[in-house]
Amino acid sequence: MYSTDIRMGINVSDYDSGKISLREKESKMKKISVIMPVYNSEKYVSKAIESVLAQDFEDFELILVDDGSPDDCPALCDDWAQRDDRIRVLHKENGGLVSAWMAGVSMSTGDYLCFVDSDDWIDACMVEKMLDFSSDCGKEIICGNYVQEERNRSIEIYQAMEPGIYTGRSLQDRIHGKLLGQEKRPITLSRCMKLFSRTLIVEN
Repeated sequence: MYSTDIRMGINVSDYDSGKISLREKESKMKKISVIMPVYNSEKYVSKAIESVLAQDFEDFELILVDDGSPDDCPALCDDWAQRDDRIRVLHKENGGLVSAWMAGVSMSTGDYLCFVDSDDWIDACMVEKMLDFSSDCGKEIICGNYVQEERNRSIEIYQAMEPGIYTGRSLQDRIHGKLLGQEKRPITLSRCMKLFSRTLIVEN
C-alpha cells in the first residue's frame, strides 16, 4: 500500500482551460472496468448508466452488480445490457456494498477499475482525463474532485490536497498518515471519483 502512487488534480476547470496535457496514444490502449453496485435505486440508476455510456473514452466495460435489489433494478440492468454490449450484469444475493464491489472486481477484465454508485453520475470526460494521469507503475490511484448535488444547487467539492503526484515519503507523510482519526482528511476515503490500478485492488 505504501508504494502506491496518488495522482491528483482533475476538475472541470482544468478540462476547460486546457491545463491537462494528453499522454501518448499508448495510454489510451488501457482498458477500464467501471463497477456499479445496484440496490434500491430504480429512480436514479438509468441516469448513472447513461453517464457511463456517454464517456469520451470508449474502451471500457460497465459491470452492473445487482445486489439482490427488491425493486425494478434487476430488470432495468438486464434491459440496459440488451441495449449495449459493453454492459455485463451480475445478479447476486444481497451482501452489502463491499460484497457487491468485490463481486464486480472478480468479473472485471480492465487494467484500471472505476467505482460509480448507482445514484451518481459522472462527466463524459472523467475516465479519459483520469487515464491521462496514469503511469506504468502498476499500483496507483488517480483521484479527482466531485460535485455535491443538493435540492436547488450543485456544489463543486475539491480535495484538500493540492494537485500533484505523491510517492514514497511524501505519500506517507502527507496522505497515509492523515487518513484515519482526522476530521479533515487530505483526500476523501470514498472509492468514487477515483481510478485504481487493478493490481492494487486485487492484491489488497
